[in-house]
Amino acid sequence: MPLDQVQEEERSESSTVELNMPPSPTSMGENEPIPSLEPTDSWEDSNDGEEETETRVQSKSSSSSLSQKLDAFLIFWNEWSSSSLRTDQGLKILQWSFWAASRLTAPGPPVPGFRGNFNRRHLHPELSPALRKMYADTSLVRYCLRLYGLPSSIEAIRSGSWSAGWDDPRIHKLGKIMAWSMALYYPLEHVAFTGFVVPRISRHFVDENRWSAISCRMWTTYIVCDFASSVLKLKELTKRREQIAREAQSGDITNDKADTKRSDVAKQTMLQKLHLARCSFFLLPAINWSLPKWATDPLLPESIVNSLMLAEAGTCIYQSFYAMRR
Repeated sequence: MPLDQVQEEERSESSTVELNMPPSPTSMGENEPIPSLEPTDSWEDSNDGEEETETRVQSKSSSSSLSQKLDAFLIFWNEWSSSSLRTDQGLKILQWSFWAASRLTAPGPPVPGFRGNFNRRHLHPELSPALRKMYADTSLVRYCLRLYGLPSSIEAIRSGSWSAGWDDPRIHKLGKIMAWSMALYYPLEHVAFTGFVVPRISRHFVDENRWSAISCRMWTTYIVCDFASSVLKLKELTKRREQIAREAQSGDITNDKADTKRSDVAKQTMLQKLHLARCSFFLLPAINWSLPKWATDPLLPESIVNSLMLAEAGTCIYQSFYAMRR
């Protein structure tokens, strides 16, 4: 089963200042020379020039600011979307959003909370099934991305990279368990994926629901260890914050360095709290999908399970954006 913004800038068109030229004289002799079209007062000429220059400067400044914002966003987006993990995070929020949209557009009585006479019976009858199909198809796409997960798990087993940078030995032990659980999870998911995609071919030797339940037991193990690891990390971050205060008070580090360290600890603390929230959202769906009859006699209704997954997906996107903040 499944694992695991840019506000649009309104371009204001800069308006150019039109110089209102004085009208030509009403009566003028044929041989009389046409007077030059100049303002009657010198201050009018200088004022118009200043306004036009100021408008052009503001226009260029606004255009430059928009261009810089666009470049900054494109750089951020390229960095954010450069890994298969973040690609899966983006697909995850799409998947569960499609599910929520399919629920909201399903035929039925008026939706509570909407003002006016909004009635789902007035929507196209194929809209909700189409959104439901997009939700299911996106889930299968995410199965394909898990082909990238096994090598990462093996690397974490060998190097301990999933617990690098932490002092508590319990965090390192939990990191190993997490890596091993994912090393088992991914192959089991591939077998289940085969059963879901080609059931007529694989039905004789693959029970996709059974294999999926086993894989989710590995995932549940990962979630429990991940939750415990985040709790230990928060305790270690508290010790680091106290150590920084002692070093700053004794003069071992400068105030600027102390502020930098405090900022890093505060950021890591926020990330770990978000991670605890994600694990909490994950736990009940993982247990539900780990049971032998999850497909035919589930422990929890789909509305609860998928709502928790949608909440986790939103938290995950926010966490990934927050982690990239400078």
